[in-house]
Amino acid sequence: MEVNEELRTLMRSWRARLTCDGIPGLRSQRPNRRGDDVSQADMAWLTDVTEVWYATLESGKLATYSDEFLDRVAGALRLSHHERTVLYYLALGREPRPRPQLPQPALQSVSPAVRQLLDALPWPACVADSSFELLANNQALEDWLPYFRWERNVMAWVFKYPESRVQLIDWETVWAPVMLAQMRAAKARMPQNVALGQLVDECLAANEFARNLWDTQPEVSIHPDGDVRQLYLPYSEDKPTKVEVVALAPMRNADTRVVMFVPIDGFVPPPPAAGS
Repeated sequence: MEVNEELRTLMRSWRARLTCDGIPGLRSQRPNRRGDDVSQADMAWLTDVTEVWYATLESGKLATYSDEFLDRVAGALRLSHHERTVLYYLALGREPRPRPQLPQPALQSVSPAVRQLLDALPWPACVADSSFELLANNQALEDWLPYFRWERNVMAWVFKYPESRVQLIDWETVWAPVMLAQMRAAKARMPQNVALGQLVDECLAANEFARNLWDTQPEVSIHPDGDVRQLYLPYSEDKPTKVEVVALAPMRNADTRVVMFVPIDGFVPPPPAAGS
């Protein structure tokens, strides 16, 4: 098997800069692990592959890596856009496939005033469209939920990236059922929304638990406003943080939502993760 030494060097360097404190929930969910460094076993667990398969990539061996796997690796390693692109070039010989472009009216729906409002808030806040795509967000969202630095769809992160099940407390019993119910309701309300239909198909194809829940426990929910949830945050020593989800519909565009995670216990936002 051919080896790319640059891929090997960068993969090890990227993992070496991580710490357990920067990966929410890692200590709690893997209590028998040792040390503060992030191991290959940790990375394999976070990306939902065998340790052998993850080690194959980190050793620089060229194989049939899928885009989905490389994206999970990029997220778990907290890679920047540029680093993710280099990962693709070294592992697959090409850049990442372009993400679908948002319709121009949606892009124009977030005014400078709304963006200024988001930036003024100390807790995570964003504007999402009817397909759960992020149109704008503040820095706190990326500090709390690092995957959103380049994964721009809320539901895609929740159901396609294994690390969401680590960070979101009670993922199977609280987060997943409610968010599936939101997607089902949105699909019923907007059957002609092609992007939404594709999103649902992708999430169910990527996540067996979600697929089974969709088929066996069909529920609907219009919005998450007022829901109280718990999650782990970077650098919080894996102490659960309780938040209330506040969702507002701007009168100028009812197809978008301003969503905020407001901490209930007076939590102070953590510093950005290393390498951000």
